Amino acid sequence: MKKIGLVLAALMLAASLTACNEKVSAYGAYEKMNTAMGKVESIEMTVDGSIAMTAMGETMDIEMSGTMKEVILSETEAEMEMYMDMVMFGETIPTVSYYKDGYMYQEMYGMKYKTAMGIEEALSQMGTENLTFSEEAIKESDVTDVDGGKQISFTLDGAALNDILAGAGTLSELAALFGEDGEMAFGDVTYVVNVDKDYVMKSCEMRFDMTMTVEGEAIEMAYTMTMKVVSTNDVTVTFPDDLDTYVGMSDALGAA
Repeated sequence: MKKIGLVLAALMLAASLTACNEKVSAYGAYEKMNTAMGKVESIEMTVDGSIAMTAMGETMDIEMSGTMKEVILSETEAEMEMYMDMVMFGETIPTVSYYKDGYMYQEMYGMKYKTAMGIEEALSQMGTENLTFSEEAIKESDVTDVDGGKQISFTLDGAALNDILAGAGTLSELAALFGEDGEMAFGDVTYVVNVDKDYVMKSCEMRFDMTMTVEGEAIEMAYTMTMKVVSTNDVTVTFPDDLDTYVGMSDALGAA
């Protein structure tokens, strides 16, 4: 159970990196997309991903798929919902998440719990926040005209990305999720992003490798994620009627 929890934490972290980015220069297109997406008040997306995880000489394949909806109400308020299925160890693990009124509500393994959370942290956890990086971190890039919009491809230098995360203190915080001696490092990150004529994202694909050290054991992950925008018009979030029955994490673990 502990190992599965650590894997799920890694998947949530990886998911938090999947909001799509760009470098016409590619970096200029990246900035245009960020500006355009910043004006989008609601969005619905599908998510599909796979992870090949290698530890102690054995490889395990993990598949994931789901949907996400997000509605921005103001600078400090938003509503979100995410349904995600992960298949590993031959078992399908469904996860449901909602965000409303400053709380993240989650259901997994039959537990329903809530956590007080600001909008920025919620956006990051849901994986809808764009990755921040400098132009110097981009190793390769290409921009082509496709279907009335543009396809923007680029590769981020993994070493530069690790430096950015380490400088912000983020890398050590993430590594701490895996114990006192936990370590984490990203390899090069490759994106292929499709935007329309107004630079609103239509889809993106992301690939990267990640190395973790958990309790002295090295774990290698090869990660692929594809996101497709279903709609950016009048998206609505639907909440269950029993949100008032969700409890704090400590109470949920105590009842499990």
